[in-house]
Amino acid sequence: MENSDLMVKDLINEVRGTWRSAIHEGDVLALKAALQWLKDLDIEDIIVESDCLQVVNGVSCKCPDISKYGAILANCWNDLLNFKVCFVRRQTKFLPNCIADYVLKEII
Repeated sequence: MENSDLMVKDLINEVRGTWRSAIHEGDVLALKAALQWLKDLDIEDIIVESDCLQVVNGVSCKCPDISKYGAILANCWNDLLNFKVCFVRRQTKFLPNCIADYVLKEII
């Protein structure tokens, strides 16, 4: 294998890795915004559903992570005292997705 082949392979892996982490960062930012919104409304004891298993697992394990994703996740841990996060398959959350889209449009 030539050096140029290795470089292309590394570039593809980097792009894929960045793309994957960007999705998880977006999901954890959405979770953080939802938790803040619920706290601002003084709503407690809520079950938040997410279709991002990595975020749900990250919230559950509280493992240290020094990445940007981990820092955002750590901020969520403090807000999760009165909330629970559960994994839900994307197909079963059509209505919650519509509501989330509406809320995000109102925030932005």
